[in-house]
Amino acid sequence: MTDASPTESHADTGRIYPLQIRRILAPTDLTEHSRKALNYATRLAQHFGSKLIIPHIHEDHFVFENTISPETAKVLQEERQLAENALLGIAEDIRSDHSNCDTYFQCGLPHEMIVKAARNLQADLIVVSTHDYHWLNHLLFGSEAEHILHHVSCPVLVVHEHESDFVLS
Repeated sequence: MTDASPTESHADTGRIYPLQIRRILAPTDLTEHSRKALNYATRLAQHFGSKLIIPHIHEDHFVFENTISPETAKVLQEERQLAENALLGIAEDIRSDHSNCDTYFQCGLPHEMIVKAARNLQADLIVVSTHDYHWLNHLLFGSEAEHILHHVSCPVLVVHEHESDFVLS
């Protein structure tokens, strides 16, 4: 396969370059709703021979851990550990279909951390899920997918939970 330089365009050369997707980021919130997007991402990674990176951004409800009780800090740590274990379990399931799969676990605001992960991990594509939201909440706050879409430089595939299953032939 020939790599196109960033300055070459199809119009400049008249040549057609194959689509290369080396790294696919498929964030998960660890719910069944995000599973459909993970399935899409897995099939795309298989098709393109891409590395699949599955980030989970654990949203802590308490930002200042030094201001909370030791009991609450322990509960928060246990919640993080459960989330990280769930992420590892998802990756293990996916590895049975696609071995080139890694996880990425961080704490923070999901839309901000996913944008940073996409930049740092040099993602070529992000596959995210979106769910049905109450219309007023969506109007006022938007969705995580919309926040990501507006702040990354790579393509984003948004998979709605009611999409049909994805099959590449």
